[in-house]
Amino acid sequence: MKTLILFFLLISGALDLYSQNVSDSIEIRISSGVHFRQHGKKLSPGKMLEIMKINNEAYREMESAKSKSDLSWIFGVSGGFLIGWTIGKEIAQGYSNKLPAGVGAILSIASFSLAISSDKQARVAAEYYNEGLRLSGTKNVSSYLGLCEHGFGLTISF
Repeated sequence: MKTLILFFLLISGALDLYSQNVSDSIEIRISSGVHFRQHGKKLSPGKMLEIMKINNEAYREMESAKSKSDLSWIFGVSGGFLIGWTIGKEIAQGYSNKLPAGVGAILSIASFSLAISSDKQARVAAEYYNEGLRLSGTKNVSSYLGLCEHGFGLTISF
């Protein structure tokens, strides 16, 4: 009996390690933007890129998404500064050149376009990553030791 229980504990531990990668999948949430979570923690584009190193296809897609995200941030900050600077100058002096505000508006529009494209690529990268986990043979595995239909036994479900 001790041998059977020891065998079950060894099998159970191995199955837990085997099925652990399923919990490593990246959850995609779309609400007022796209958010990615793993193990309940929000992931930044940099962290996602680090996680996806094990999957070449997902990594390449996420690398492109992160580049677009970074560029979007730079354009957004620059565009917002130019618009704000023009408005501030208008309030302070009563007149200002409108060209910086126009350039700021163009940069802001480019920022939104890049952010949308980056979110789409990041979603695709997360899907590639999750699919890679699923295809690598990591499935939900459960085991049960106890009374079964025909007496005492070990049941393993994949």
